[in-house]
Parts: sequence; C-alpha cells; structure tokens
Amino acid sequence: MNRIIKLNLFTYFSLCTIVLIFILKFILYFNTTTYQNSIVVGVVNFHSEWGDKAANIEQMKTYIEEASTHGVNILVFPELALTGYSDEEKRDGAYLNGLRKNEKMHVQLAETVPSLDPLASSNQIAGLCEKYNMYVVYGLPERDPSNDIVYNAAAIISPSGVEGTYRKINPIEPETSWCVAGSDPFVLDTKWGPIGISICYDTYAYPELSRYYGAKGCKLILNPTASSKAYGGASNDMTKWFWYYTNRLEGVVNTNGLYIASANLIGEETAPIDRTIADNTFPGGSVIVGPSGSSKDLPSTYYGVRASSPYIPAKPLNDEEGLYLATLDLSLATLEGFSTEMYKPALYQTWYTFLASADKEEPSTAEVRVGVMDFTPVWGNKTANLNQIKEAIIKAGEDGLKLLLFPELALSGYSLDENGTSTMQETLAESIPGPSTQEIAALCKKYNLYVILGMPEKAEDDKLYNALTIIGPQGIIGSYRKIHPDPSSSWYETGETPFIIETEFGKIGLCIDDELSTELIRYYAGMGCQIVLNATHDSPTLHTDQSSPYFKMAYKNQLEYVADTNSIFILVANLSGTEYGKTGDILATYPGTSTIIGPKYGAVTHAKHKAKNDYYVDYYGEPLAEMPSLLSETIKLTKARLGSLYATLPSKIALYATWYQKLKFDT
Repeated sequence: MNRIIKLNLFTYFSLCTIVLIFILKFILYFNTTTYQNSIVVGVVNFHSEWGDKAANIEQMKTYIEEASTHGVNILVFPELALTGYSDEEKRDGAYLNGLRKNEKMHVQLAETVPSLDPLASSNQIAGLCEKYNMYVVYGLPERDPSNDIVYNAAAIISPSGVEGTYRKINPIEPETSWCVAGSDPFVLDTKWGPIGISICYDTYAYPELSRYYGAKGCKLILNPTASSKAYGGASNDMTKWFWYYTNRLEGVVNTNGLYIASANLIGEETAPIDRTIADNTFPGGSVIVGPSGSSKDLPSTYYGVRASSPYIPAKPLNDEEGLYLATLDLSLATLEGFSTEMYKPALYQTWYTFLASADKEEPSTAEVRVGVMDFTPVWGNKTANLNQIKEAIIKAGEDGLKLLLFPELALSGYSLDENGTSTMQETLAESIPGPSTQEIAALCKKYNLYVILGMPEKAEDDKLYNALTIIGPQGIIGSYRKIHPDPSSSWYETGETPFIIETEFGKIGLCIDDELSTELIRYYAGMGCQIVLNATHDSPTLHTDQSSPYFKMAYKNQLEYVADTNSIFILVANLSGTEYGKTGDILATYPGTSTIIGPKYGAVTHAKHKAKNDYYVDYYGEPLAEMPSLLSETIKLTKARLGSLYATLPSKIALYATWYQKLKFDT
C-alpha cells in the first residue's frame, strides 16, 4: 500500500513538473518581444559654444526641429555638447587645479538629471522629445545631487521623459581634473530592441563595454564623442586621427556585428579672454557605421547623408556642420560572436577576477627574431606534414629565429572529409607529448627555438582537442586547447584555460582562429603578454583576393584593431593552398596571408593624451601571397606598451568581472 502511495505521489509530481515546464514554455513563447527593424538615426556635427549652455541648448533645439521633419527616431549629439569639451586650465592667469577645481566651467555648469529646474536642458529637450516622438542623447557634465560628484555623462531622453544618464567609465586626462568615473553600462529599452550608450574613449579603448552591449542583444550603440585631431597641441595630423577613428569604429562593428552611431564635435573652441582652455580642434566626422549585409562586399559600411544642402554623405573626414541621418535595417546586425559556443562570460568572469589581483611585471625590452608560416598541409598525411614542418624548423633555426608559428591543425590538415565527418582528425590525433612532438623537440633543442604547432590532440581520457603544442629549447612545454570552437566543427572538446608561455624574451599568449576577437586577447595583454600568437585556418572562400575591399576590412581591420587597442605584436600563421580529400575532391582552398603586425612607435612622443594620438600599428612584411613560405622579422618589444587593460586599475578590472558575472546568467 505504501509503495502504491509513493508511486502515485511520484507520478503526480512528475506530471506537475511536466505541466509546469509546458506552461513556462507557453508563456515564454507568447511573451517573446518582436522588435522593429527599421529605424531612422541622426547624428550631429555640432559646434559647441564653450561655456554657453543657453546658446548650445538653442542650437540643439534647432537640430531636433530639423530632425523631426525627416522622421528621425533617435538623435545623437556629441560628448559635452551642452557646455563644450575643452578643459579650463586657467582663470585670470591662475591655474584651476587642486582646491580650485570646483571653479572650473564643467563643474559650475553641471546639471542634475532629472532636474526640478524647468530650464534645465533635460526638461527643455524632454518637451520636444514628447512632441516629436523622438529619442535624444546628448553629452553634459552631470551632478549627482546625493553627493555633489560631477560626471562626464550622456543624458538619455525619450518621448516619455528622462530615461537616465550614462556616466563615462574611463574618462581621460584632463577630464579627470573635474569629473569622476562612472561604473555602469546603460541599456535603453526601445521598440527597436535594447540600445547601448557609450562615450568616446569607452568605445575606442575598452572593448569590454561594446562586448557587454552585444551580449545583451544591443544591435545599436550610441556614441557621443569629442575626438580631436589636436589634443593640447600634441598633433594636428588628420591622417593619424582618421586612422584611429575609423579603426576603432570599424573594429567594434566588425567584431560584434552591430551598428554604431557616433556624433562628434566640430571646429575650434574659444573661451572668454580671462580664461585659458586646452587647445583642441574637432574635425566632425559624425557617422553611422554598421554591417553591409553582404559577404562579398565590405563587411561594414558607412551610412547616412546630410539632411540639408549640400547633401554630402556622412564620412569620417566630413567637416561640414549639420545633421546627418540614415535609415538602418537592424536585421543586418547579426551580433556574430555571441553564440553560446563563441561567448563564454562565466570564463571571462574568472579570468578578469584573477587579473584584478595579479601582479604586474615590467614589460620586456628585448628584441627577438620571430617567424610565421604559410603552410600547405597534405590532408590526412601526418608523415608528409611532419617532414615539411621539420624542414621549416631547420631553415628557421639556421636563420637565427627564436620563435616559429605554424597554422591551426597544420599537422593533419583542417577540413572535414567529403562526407562532412571528422574521421581523419580522430584517427591522426595523438597525445602531447607524443611521437610527432618528440621529433620536433629535438630540433627545438638543437636550434634554441620555440615552435608552436596546430594539431589534433588526444588527451589521457581519450577526449579530442583542437590544440596548439608548445615546444621550446627545454622540451615539450604543454598544449593550448581551443576555447571558442568553430560551430561547424564538433569533433573536439573545448578547452577552458588560457596559455601563457614564459620565455627569456617575455610573455606570449596563444589563441586559435576567431579567438583573436574575444576577451582572451584582453586577458593576455592585461597579464603582460607583448606577443600573441594566432594560429588560424582563415576563411577558405572569402579572402583569396588580397586587393578586395572585404579582405582589407575583414582581415586587416581585425588585426589592426586588436593590435592597436592592446598595443601588442600579433603573429598570424594561416593555412594556404588547397586541401584534397581521399577521392581527390577539393575540400577547401586557403589564402595564406600569414603576417606579423605590431605597434609602430615605441617611446611616447608627447606627454598629453598619448592614448588618443600615439597608438598606431605597422606590418612587418605584408601578408604573404606565395605559398608555402616563411616570413620572419626582428621585433622590438619596447614598442609593445600593452594598451588600456594592462594600465587599468585593479578596481576597474574587477568591475568588468562583475559585468561578466551578470551576463553568465543572461546568456
């Protein structure tokens, strides 16, 4: 009897559980929000009158009125458009620093948002937003009424009123002389889906924020900016400014698969005769950048045209004041890279938490000769490939190289077989250490050389990994197992652990293929790796023509964006040539294009604002076309200054860790 009761209770609770799951799925299905894809976005090349809020508000109102006649849904003004950007350095000849910083213009003109003052900018603009059913985002100095702290902020106004503010998380000098750093992303919920807000340097130098927004489903980021071609008289080189501005915007778009609407100040700012301000010249260049929607043309493109005559397109070198607008198709924003396979916030939380408490060592000043191989494997023939590899190692050793990188799965070949199965990789996988690595180790010892080689690895528990074996003069060091898998290849397990090689010439981080666009590289740079190795099997179809716009933007932009943002050297080794299957059918064709890229400059050439005007990269040998071939170069690690995350305070890195902690429950 008791047994019958227990069985009935078990059946009852099982049925209840099934019903509950069905109800939850039903609710989730019918509560799925359908967002609109078509949106009209406006950005303004805005000339701010320094220190004159009233004049700037009137200008903004005029632009809002103009935008309303064109059906603009969201309008973006630049950073600190309300007041002007330039720092007030002196008043009546006396420096405004230390105890006198509260006398600075930005502090004196700061507003609370929302505000009880009917004349506050947020209230005046809110009335127009309601009237025209428009969102407006603009930059201002914001005062927190609870503690009187001032932030470099962006106010977000909707047709319903004040939504809040985004406070710049990484203000640069001299902003830090009057404002405090914010700490929170801002996601605006709209009928077009979630939209992220960022400000200037947060967008350009800290990929963590745009990655956060992409993971939250934001297909559009709004970027009020004050990007100047001349910070404090440091530089007036439009070529350098143009490279920096476009590299950062296109890099964020191409890496994350979303749109950015960037509104910049324009012109020179002038102050009353009794005040001295920093010498800034703003070039305009307000633009909307986003996916092109074509796999054959440019991966990203510039959208928008001036709303009034002359009807010129919105381009980075456009120095005409005015409103620029575009109708965007948000369905083109695929948010690539945020699948469960490629985006791993739980791991990132662990890495950033560790990084926040890690000891920082002085970067290396060594010079080292390194090489990368365009390598054509014989598909499925490990013996032939190993012989090729050993020949290349001998040549590299005789040429005095200290580091040599081979592509992903060079030992076996990359492609699946004619039937789309991975029998070949499973058959050729071997342990590390194993027969092949032992042969290579003998050469590494002979030539005092580090070799990193892609191969299928079989672990002690018989699990398979897409791995890099690391072999040095001292022997077999270990293996790095690919953490972010290719969704089309399911034959291997995924790793979880970054791998840093400690060498006599500095730290080296390892990644495979598209991992170059992930948080893994940020972790390596933060840990002091001045060299990152990327073994890849870059697209077998899209990038064969190096002169094509797609190659330039998809391949070069990614490399330049990652190298410059992190101020590191990147060595890329790619497969080349054609892989043939057992029956002689072509499985894939690879373009080669192995390369070495790194910072162009070493010592800081000027003291002020070096992060804006002084991070540029250079190729050490153009990407190769002849295959197979070895590209080698002596690189100077004094040029690799390790970028923003390495110099970031531990508290800020810990903050990013909390973002990933939140995201691991969302994704």
